[in-house]
Amino acid sequence: LALSLATVFSQLTQCNIQMVIIVDESGSINDNQFQAELDFAADLILDTFNGVDVREFATFTYDTVPRLQFQDQGFNFTSDGIQYAQMVRGISRTGNGNTFTGRALEV
Repeated sequence: LALSLATVFSQLTQCNIQMVIIVDESGSINDNQFQAELDFAADLILDTFNGVDVREFATFTYDTVPRLQFQDQGFNFTSDGIQYAQMVRGISRTGNGNTFTGRALEV
């Protein structure tokens, strides 16, 4: 899936993108799986931000309660997403509750 999205995004050189990343940190996944989610998201970001103008973004984690990790803070990610990818990889796991995916999607 990531390769398909990267291929599509690489064709979009004059588009503005709104990106939301939602990461499960519930008790149903272990620390290695959580890190794999972050790595996948960071790799997707790096592929997506290749020359694409991403105007708005946000990253949430969730378990019983969704938590906003960060959102558009005036960063310039037009040329690449290295800073954003590093921010995503640096998210600490604070949750361990139940899995409420629906609540996260409602945010």
